[in-house]
Formats: sequence, structure tokens, C-alpha cells
Amino acid sequence: MTREIAIKSIKDTRFAKNIYSLITASYRKELIEFTIYETVDCISIIESSIKFGEFYCLFFNGEIVGFIQVKSLDDCLFLNHIVVAENYKGCGYGENLLGFYESLVRASGGVARLTVDSRNARALSWYIDSGYKELSRNFNFEFIGPADSNWSEVIEIDSSELDRTIGYADFIINGISFKLGLPSSLSAVLYLDKLPFNLIPKLKSAIRNRKLLCQTAKIDYVEGKKSWDTILLEKFID
Repeated sequence: MTREIAIKSIKDTRFAKNIYSLITASYRKELIEFTIYETVDCISIIESSIKFGEFYCLFFNGEIVGFIQVKSLDDCLFLNHIVVAENYKGCGYGENLLGFYESLVRASGGVARLTVDSRNARALSWYIDSGYKELSRNFNFEFIGPADSNWSEVIEIDSSELDRTIGYADFIINGISFKLGLPSSLSAVLYLDKLPFNLIPKLKSAIRNRKLLCQTAKIDYVEGKKSWDTILLEKFID
């Protein structure tokens, strides 16, 4: 029997559940914490991304066994995901998908970019071996701190925004305004570019039952804490 393998752009939102299942089966749990993929609520976001033409799926005899998600940014085509089903790893399909992505980049201008979690050492090594170079990195750590019962006295918060499952909430702490990312109903992500570290416990109280991930380019924030890096990689495609 002939085995048919093809990489195709998809527009049918019914594939969203297949994509979600591949993501959750392929990534270790720690790698999807603090992302939209923590809960099934993300399926509606995947559906929207399919409508925007971001997903290219690898079909094997009509079955989706892998995919890439490519986002069009101002200065590059960004590889948001590359996933191959566990049973099909080691068959060269990852290389096929990466090569397909790079062909899209070549046609659009020649700069490929992606991020990789430092805890995913196998993926990082694979990208380096494929010619990608580190451009920058951010440092991440989960903040575990006491709840402050007086948080309402120092934080102004749009509670309607906070109660959204996915999105952003606007905060003001001691006159400092910033946005807090809410990737899912379970977690929040704080980018520590403006907020002083000593105010984080009050923010932790404001988000109530959500886990809080802090991300910063300043390593001094995370000394002595369990942390990992988000590494931005780049490759120029001739």
C-alpha cells in the first residue's frame, strides 16, 4: 500500500481538537504550564489561528501526525510550534516540517525566529544543530509568596478584565502601570520590566488562585530561585 505524506495549510477549524491533543501528548506537563495550553479553553484560540492560516499540518495517509504554527510578525515569520506525534518521531518528519517552515521564510525575506524552553534540551540541541543561533533570553520563575489581605488598598484593578479566562489585565501599583498576561484560568504571567520585585507579593494576592510566573531579562531577580530560560533563536535563510 502506498503511503502518502503531505504538508498542507489547513482552514477547517474541526482540526483544532486534533492539534490540541498533539500538543498535550507531545510536551511534558511542565512545558505547557503558564501557557494557553493548560486548559481546553485554548481550543477556541487554535480555531482562530486556523482561520488566520497559521497552521500547516503533516498528513500521513490522511491522518494529522504533526504540524507547525507560523505567525506573521512585522520583521519575520515566527515559528510558534513544531510538533510530531510520538509514534512518528524518528522518521524525519520533524526535519520535513522545519524545512517547510524555512521555505516559507525564504520566500518572505529570509529571517527565521523561534523560542525554546531551556528545559527542553533535546529541542534546543536540534535547533542549534540545524543552524539556529541564540539572539536573546529571558529568565522565568514561579513566584510563591504570602497573600496580602490589604492588597485592595494599593492595587487598582479592572476585575472584569481579570476574570476573563484568557487575555490581559491592567494594573496600577504605587503609580506604576503595566499589563499582566492571563494565558489561562490557572495562571498569570508578569513581565518584570517596570514592577519592583518587592511589590510582587501584593500582585500575587490580587490574582487570587492563579499561579504567577515572573519573566525578566535581569538575572539578579532570580538568584537563589528555581528558574528556567526562554531562549530566542534566529537563523538567516539564504
